[in-house]
Amino acid sequence: MTNEIVIAGDVMFRPRFDNVSRDCERLMERVVELTHQGQLQRQEGKSLFDLYIKDAERRLIDAFFARELFEEIETHYCYTFEIAFSWPHADMRSDLEKLISAGQG
Repeated sequence: MTNEIVIAGDVMFRPRFDNVSRDCERLMERVVELTHQGQLQRQEGKSLFDLYIKDAERRLIDAFFARELFEEIETHYCYTFEIAFSWPHADMRSDLEKLISAGQG
């Protein structure tokens, strides 16, 4: 089990694995920093989210699942435990189903 997440190619990110939301925020900041340094390239008409962040966040959350850090994943998706501010997207629904099937939801 690796401690790094692929952002793109051989560009890596090292999560702390203590909080999904904070690691996602750190990942986003790292992508912006690497773009400014020229290590990641922009493409006309595409956001950094579409180019790098979306797939890297997916790999990050999958790594939390691999480590069975279910509480951190649940907290990421259900941080208020009462109010959702948007409809669940496909990845969120899939992850919540994984939590339930693991007996964690």
